[in-house]
Amino acid sequence: MSENKIANNPAALDEMMADLAAYDGDLGPGPYWAANQRATLDWLRTNDLNTFRTFEPVGKALANFGGGSWWPHIDVVQANQSALSHAFLHKVSQKLRFGPGINHYGRQAKRAADELRLRNMFLIQLEALCRTRDTENELGGIEANVRGAPSDVLEMDGRPYTTNFLLSFLRYLDMREHIDFDTIDSYVEVGPGAGLFVEVLAKLKTNLNVFLIDIPPQLYVLQQVLQAIFGDRVATYAEIKADPSVLQSREGRIFLIAPWQIDLLELDGVGLAHNSGFGEMRKDTVEAYLSYFTKWKAQYIYICALDIPKTDISIKTDDYDGLLPDHEMLARLQTRSASSLLPRTSTGQVIDIRPASDVCFRRVS
Repeated sequence: MSENKIANNPAALDEMMADLAAYDGDLGPGPYWAANQRATLDWLRTNDLNTFRTFEPVGKALANFGGGSWWPHIDVVQANQSALSHAFLHKVSQKLRFGPGINHYGRQAKRAADELRLRNMFLIQLEALCRTRDTENELGGIEANVRGAPSDVLEMDGRPYTTNFLLSFLRYLDMREHIDFDTIDSYVEVGPGAGLFVEVLAKLKTNLNVFLIDIPPQLYVLQQVLQAIFGDRVATYAEIKADPSVLQSREGRIFLIAPWQIDLLELDGVGLAHNSGFGEMRKDTVEAYLSYFTKWKAQYIYICALDIPKTDISIKTDDYDGLLPDHEMLARLQTRSASSLLPRTSTGQVIDIRPASDVCFRRVS
């Protein structure tokens, strides 16, 4: 495997999916992921993982769990602008002074220019926010993985970063306001998706023991991406399946674990347990994971939650306090706007961006 490439490993994917099919426990995929699983598998079996972050406006299953870019590469936008201005019908409309044709291409060109301007404004503000909040200059010591050909790469001080990498770094800074990372030597994340946040954390805290729990095919993508970034620091699903004692080699390693392997984790005193996707799971599944957090005596628990549940069987932010009897809430940070401020369509219908909060808990008993 080249250090610059993500390895495509269909055999590893097939093994994980066969094991998932044989699993009938409480931690399997809920309705949200079950509905997306087929499209994700179809993409993985017909595409190269080394393109999985490239922007596609429609039909990209991997974008459902953190794959993909926020927007096209700037060269693509500029090429579209050039194509519009040089389009044959545009030139004919101008020559004939055909107003509807001229107006049509003018609107298209303005839309592309507005898209580029808004993107640049967002990136400028995002970079300024990171620099302002990063008082210890931690970002200056790391850079983003650009494998998977992300379209939204930007450069700061000669280092590449993606939009999602910077947003994940800002989440780390949010956590740091309430969590003493100097006291933490182990980290568990349920549902890390494409590994956006764990990439930031594992680069900042190289001695951290990292345990990542997810269901395939997400687990497969996570494994292949993290192996390309961190190499032998990663203990794969197959390695742990063949020899569970690998889990005892906790010297800054990253372990990839399926839900049916969770009882192999003999953890006592986890530093930080984290999740950003419980709102997409059944409430009983979330309760099962929270019971493990309690069993492992997690010092801190940080959850990115939805204030309004997705379905009748989903969990919402207000539910967590009663499900963690050994922990107290340290902070609740609203991360998406109140429902009255949510964007609306031209007909007045609210776009489905649910109000959300980050909640941080600390163990008290």
